Formats: sequence, structure tokens, C-alpha cells
Amino acid sequence: MIKQIYSGKGINLINNYNSYPYISPGSNGAGMVRWNSNLNCFEVNDGAVWRHITMSDPIIELSSDVISAIEWAQAQMYKERMREERIKNNPALQKAY
Repeated sequence: MIKQIYSGKGINLINNYNSYPYISPGSNGAGMVRWNSNLNCFEVNDGAVWRHITMSDPIIELSSDVISAIEWAQAQMYKERMREERIKNNPALQKAY
């Protein structure tokens, strides 16, 4: 049984309810996820039926690589703002740039 889906794009879907896997290997359509607008919930196809994903079942999170990339980008943006502020307040740096 597969208990976790790693998308490879940075989002992980983890099932915390041990008796229901999200994918039955070899089943047609297994692992597909959809939004049910009538019930206002996500559903996952287990290969036979669509199962509701309730708040107590899954954890949907960003992978550690994506979190690291976001933190790196935030740090770079901060450094860039600080550099621009220093340039703005220093005529010698303005001339150099």
C-alpha cells in the first residue's frame, strides 16, 4: 500500500489514517485527486471509488527543498532591499552603480 504521494513538484500529500491507502497499485485512475464542490472537500480515487479527504486524514505540505528555496529567496530579497537602501543613502555608491 502507498501511504504518501510525493508530487516531485514540492507538494506532499500524507495519509495519517493507516487503514486507507491513497493508491491501490495497478488500479485504473488510482491516485487522482479532485475537488468536490458539492461537498466542499478533496477526494482521492483509490482505484475503485472516490474517497473524501477529511481534515483528520491528510497532511498537505511543502517539501523541505521548496521551503529551503523560499527561505533562500526571502534572504536574497532582503539583501537586495538593504543594498538598494545603502545605494540610495550614499552618493559614492550611487555613482559607482
